[in-house]
Amino acid sequence: WDPEQERVIGDEAANALRADVVLTPSETTRGELLRLGVGSAARLRALPLAPAPEFTATANAVDAGIRASYGLARPYLLFVGGFDAHKHVDTLVSAFEQSDLATHDLVIAAEPRGDHDRLVARWQTLACWPRLRLVAPPPADLPALYRQAEMLVSP
Repeated sequence: WDPEQERVIGDEAANALRADVVLTPSETTRGELLRLGVGSAARLRALPLAPAPEFTATANAVDAGIRASYGLARPYLLFVGGFDAHKHVDTLVSAFEQSDLATHDLVIAAEPRGDHDRLVARWQTLACWPRLRLVAPPPADLPALYRQAEMLVSP
């Protein structure tokens, strides 16, 4: 969590403390709210969000153009997340480095913040560096990137 997130959570905590139930979009968020004392385990519940309608498996006419705009000519594995430690993206890159996936790229779709600079400096020393694709796509491009991926990875 960054300081601004801590402030927002603090502001919302007062409201949450009065609620009978607080819904969170993931177990990770639920755990962070528990750690911050926002509510009890019985009152904090994870309720993962359903995908938006544009996240279908059916190919879209713009998919190939979006893929090409990121220079993704080879088959790829896709990670959508962030560079924060709890996302374990460094573990993913280490596993990719050790894998037999020489014909694939690893696409990491995330905003370059958090541990980004430190991780990129380390990854540039790895043999798999030429096969890493670090992109920060707008939300509208994500459905196409998901559809075109060989595999979605979520460490």
